[in-house]
Formats: sequence, C-alpha cells, structure tokens
Amino acid sequence: MKKIKPRIAGSTLLLITKVITILSLGLSISSATHAQSGRTRTVCIGENRSSCPSTPDVFKGCGTDIHTVAREICTTYTQGGPVVDAYHLDQISVTHGNKCGYHVFKVECD
Repeated sequence: MKKIKPRIAGSTLLLITKVITILSLGLSISSATHAQSGRTRTVCIGENRSSCPSTPDVFKGCGTDIHTVAREICTTYTQGGPVVDAYHLDQISVTHGNKCGYHVFKVECD
C-alpha cells in the first residue's frame, strides 16, 4: 500500500488545531454558563459516597463547607469572568454514622 502524506503545511495545520481548540473551549464555557443558572443539585457531605442516604448529584468529603459547594455549583462563567449567582440551601437530612455523618442538601441556583 502506498502511504499518502497530507498536503497541509505545518503552519496551516497548527492554525487549524488552534481554531478547533478555541472553538471547543468556547463550547465548554458556553455549556458551563447555561448549565449552572436555574439548576437544582442534591449534595451529600460525608465519609463515603456509597453510604449517603440518597443518590446525590454531588458528593463531598467530611469537613466540606456547603456554602463553598453551592458557590461552585452556582458559578456562571461570562466573558468578564466568573460570577457567583445567588443560591438557596435546604437541608434535606442528617444521618449519623461513620466519621462525620451524612448531610444532604438541596442547592438551588437563582
């Protein structure tokens, strides 16, 4: 079989690669922007994800601050930089056991 070499010059290939990278970054930022606002997530904070009393959207280990998690969930990325949207927390349950218990919250981004 005869090998076919691409006829794209190195600088053109580099430019195409950069354009694809920029476009995929733009899609990632766009997805993050629209994915966070108006979202509701269930968060479980405890020792083992498998021991959470419900199946959470987000799991964090013992000692994690729920407000830090809520800010991460409710951050919108804009051209001007990240913006933390307002959020509302509801504690759904507390289950004792293991190292620190299991705290389940509902995080709603405004």
